[in-house]
Amino acid sequence: MELFLEPYGSDHWLVPGETFVVWTVGSVGGDGPWSGTTRGNEPFEADYRPGSATVHANGVHSHVTDEDGNEIDRGHRRPDATGPSA
Repeated sequence: MELFLEPYGSDHWLVPGETFVVWTVGSVGGDGPWSGTTRGNEPFEADYRPGSATVHANGVHSHVTDEDGNEIDRGHRRPDATGPSA
């Protein structure tokens, strides 16, 4: 499954049984800690499609980790574009 983290455009690919955690940090002060939210001060918005999900993080910083808190790099398990198509 492909996970996109926006607004960064980073892609992370999960295999069956793998779990990722998306983190975001809100800003201090202002009208609310989550800038960019369209539904009343939410830290995330998510769009799901077969085989992929896009998470829009509305904080000042966001990243993806595994269940133990280890950061997952952009392109993690990205399929090789030169290999056979699945």
